[in-house]
Amino acid sequence: MKKNLLFCVWVLLTGAFFTACTPSDESLQQQASNALSTLPEVSVKVSNGTATLSGTVETEELKANAEDLVEAINGIKSIENNIGIKVPEVLTPDEELAKKITDALSAEKKKFKDVKVEVTDLEVTLTGIVNRSDMDRLMEIVNEYQPKKVDNLLNIRKS
Repeated sequence: MKKNLLFCVWVLLTGAFFTACTPSDESLQQQASNALSTLPEVSVKVSNGTATLSGTVETEELKANAEDLVEAINGIKSIENNIGIKVPEVLTPDEELAKKITDALSAEKKKFKDVKVEVTDLEVTLTGIVNRSDMDRLMEIVNEYQPKKVDNLLNIRKS
């Protein structure tokens, strides 16, 4: 009877010891977050020792790297990797030209805030209003991107 009681006490103490040695989900989540600090677009949630990764990264390699970083943490039992891969934005040549010109004009906000840019078949159409004193600069910016043609439909404001 004493042996059975001692054995039961030993089993309980051993179980309590191993349970106490298991890191908490909060501790594991903090360790995982620290490990992923170089990937700010990735987040992690730990529940019952299972780490769930989410967010988006640029490449498959970065996705695998995030999983490897978390997998190396002692106490993580499994990983659910829900990280997505960003699809690169693909612009048509017309969209790309329009974006470049619009971005360049935006750098000089006050001068060209009323100018609209449209591109079709790499031909630029300018509409809106511009000061006469800013017209040369506007055309310089547009022509820098070598469009096939520039249709100037702008209304000129006296400076």
